[in-house]
Amino acid sequence: MSDSPTRRARRWIDATLIACALLVTLLLIGFEFLHVRVVDELQGDEAGCLNNLRVLSQALEFGRLAPAAAGDANASGLDRAMARVLFKQGNVVEADGLGRGTVTSAGSESNGTLKVRFAKGEQELDPLVVKLRLTCPAGGQYSISGVGREPRCSVANHSLTNAGN
Repeated sequence: MSDSPTRRARRWIDATLIACALLVTLLLIGFEFLHVRVVDELQGDEAGCLNNLRVLSQALEFGRLAPAAAGDANASGLDRAMARVLFKQGNVVEADGLGRGTVTSAGSESNGTLKVRFAKGEQELDPLVVKLRLTCPAGGQYSISGVGREPRCSVANHSLTNAGN
């Protein structure tokens, strides 16, 4: 007894519908996986940027107060103190010739070096020797528009006022 053409057509339609349902399910799972990764990355970038903006704000305050309090202290002492304010664990920095990295530990007051994790590995750097600058993990640019004003980032929603600080 052979299958009629109608039965074969129904089996083919059933198989096609099952394959389409599986494909849609796999696409939805893939989309959700990528969506979660992108959202996590964006939130991580925003948190890193806000951390840098807070540190910049502290450094601005330190820079405003330190010269008056220091009197005739030597410049390298003030520079080291400013580096301790600017470059704290977790800050995203960019170093000339090394690229972007994350501060993994700040040195002691005596030597003032930092350990920074780059794509090629961790390095110990002296911020008075290697030019370091805070950088937005999302690629934004920081700006300071005047005395008494909060630092800003060019990326939307990367703002201390949005963070409630």
